Amino acid sequence: MKKITPILIPSLLIAFLLISFTSCKKDKDKSSINAASLTKYQLLIMMKSPTKADTRVVLFSNTDNKTIAQLVGVDSDHAQTVTLSNNTITLQETGGDKASFAFSLKEDNNGEIVITDVKYTNTADPNMKVQAYYINKTAEMYPIKGSHYDGGAAGLLIFDANTWRYSGSTLTGTYSQVAPGTWKGTAGGKLYMGVSFKENNRPYIVLQTAKERYAVYFLV
Repeated sequence: MKKITPILIPSLLIAFLLISFTSCKKDKDKSSINAASLTKYQLLIMMKSPTKADTRVVLFSNTDNKTIAQLVGVDSDHAQTVTLSNNTITLQETGGDKASFAFSLKEDNNGEIVITDVKYTNTADPNMKVQAYYINKTAEMYPIKGSHYDGGAAGLLIFDANTWRYSGSTLTGTYSQVAPGTWKGTAGGKLYMGVSFKENNRPYIVLQTAKERYAVYFLV
């Protein structure tokens, strides 16, 4: 009977270890962004389908050495721990596995975090697509109280200390601040949410009505 060469088993073991090491190197996270640095920012996402439109704002905070993302909609609010993988964070929309966002991020030449891409997956409503997304510094959000926003044909949005209204309408609603530049309120039995954002250094607000489409107004 032919003898098996003793070096065969060690050779296989070395090959296995090399493959495992290479695989580990490939899987290593290459994120250059620290999750804690996201607490200076807010993310805004506007989405549309042929039959409806919706908005979400992502607010960040640090709790017990963890970065928490609060994904807020006009009638939803879901918090989760942020995990960065190759500068991408994936957030569940409501806590289930039917809808999620994947935000690809990078630092620009000034060291500011910017969004390079947003992917939205919704198995319950596959026609819902991201139309626009923004990242703004929380410290630069324009104060809500005392502000007026122009919606063109939709008229003015006017914010007093604790109430808001449309110009030329007797309908008055109440609101409370969720975060700087973000508020939730009611008017006429409906839920509303407003989120401030900047585009080309001009302040805007997107107004979302529950179960209805959103509208964008600019600061005046």
